[in-house]
Amino acid sequence: MQETYYEEFEKYWKKFITQLQGQIMTQAQQGILIHSALNLTLADCVGFWDSKYSEGGRWLDKYEAQYPKKADMIRDILLKDMRFTDEGEYTSKYNALRYLIPAGSAAAGFAISGFSEAGMLARAACTILPAAVAYPITTNILNMKADDAKKELIQAYMKQLDKYKLSIERILTEKQ
Repeated sequence: MQETYYEEFEKYWKKFITQLQGQIMTQAQQGILIHSALNLTLADCVGFWDSKYSEGGRWLDKYEAQYPKKADMIRDILLKDMRFTDEGEYTSKYNALRYLIPAGSAAAGFAISGFSEAGMLARAACTILPAAVAYPITTNILNMKADDAKKELIQAYMKQLDKYKLSIERILTEKQ
């Protein structure tokens, strides 16, 4: 059974989205989650629909041979209209906590050891150990929060592409 143009589009759209999301996630690991950089990445990935060497481009060329006016509308959506609107940028708000919490735990340990009139070695241990334990725990928690914030931002940007997909689906499913 032959796939319809709509079914083929769905398949190639998923590949396009997967490729784009992978590139954006790579940028996120490098700390580059800014609107202008994401639009450059999108523009780079849109080549999937414009190149005769890619599946999306071949699909669009084949569709254009049968439905030239509709294909022109689809091509305009994919190559000219598709842009991200600004969802904001990822910035870490909690970098200071990475150092303040261990410093605070060290100060608390020092104060407690002072009240208990501990010896010099015990006082040093009560100061250093809480900071040594708090730093990796704090860093891990903050890294997890940062990863979650980046994922949410990426999903917000990817969700923007749904409106373009719906427009193309309407063109594909409308009667001649």
